[in-house]
Amino acid sequence: MKFVEQRYEKGFWLMSSLTALFVIFSLMLFLYNEYERDT
Repeated sequence: MKFVEQRYEKGFWLMSSLTALFVIFSLMLFLYNEYERDT
């Protein structure tokens, strides 16, 4: 049971980091587009 819990925790952290990366990437793209439009 502990092994399964550990695996679930790993998957949870993987999903969290992937979501965070996606959010940061989207934010960077948004800021880049705003910057490009201003110049």
